[in-house]
Amino acid sequence: MITKSKKKPNKIQAMIAQLDSPTPPDCDEWVGEFFPLLQEKIEKSDSVEESVLSYFATQFIENQVSNGGFAQAYINFGIDSQWFEFAYNGYKFFKRDKSAQVLKEAMKLAQTEAKKIEAVKKSGLEAAVQNFKEGTFKKLDREFNQVMISWSDRPDLVKKYQADFEEL
Repeated sequence: MITKSKKKPNKIQAMIAQLDSPTPPDCDEWVGEFFPLLQEKIEKSDSVEESVLSYFATQFIENQVSNGGFAQAYINFGIDSQWFEFAYNGYKFFKRDKSAQVLKEAMKLAQTEAKKIEAVKKSGLEAAVQNFKEGTFKKLDREFNQVMISWSDRPDLVKKYQADFEEL
């Protein structure tokens, strides 16, 4: 009699399985390890489910804004980067309307400040530092930091859409 052996879970599936363990992992550590694995899988995929793209895009933009604010995110990726729109749609998907609203305001401000952002981007580090000091996005940075998806909520989102993540 030949029996099928169980397929070994991939890294994403193994991390999701940790969420069901009797002693759940530390959320910060888990999210910090999960994100790069997810990024690697998304980069190799032709398409992903909306829930997966929403999760990734929102965390991607949140990581950027947490690191240096919207100004730095727009300098790094450009005002026309699709990641901002993906994140906006992700917040709508997860019914995080306040997050979507603040991001949309930042997207509009970036369009208004497009020439300045591009000039700063071309001018290098010194101009970027000066731009951050001027704080064009400072108010929105503060608001956004208050409405971002907390890392303690992120594992619950993965569990809610577990089948979509396990397909990767």
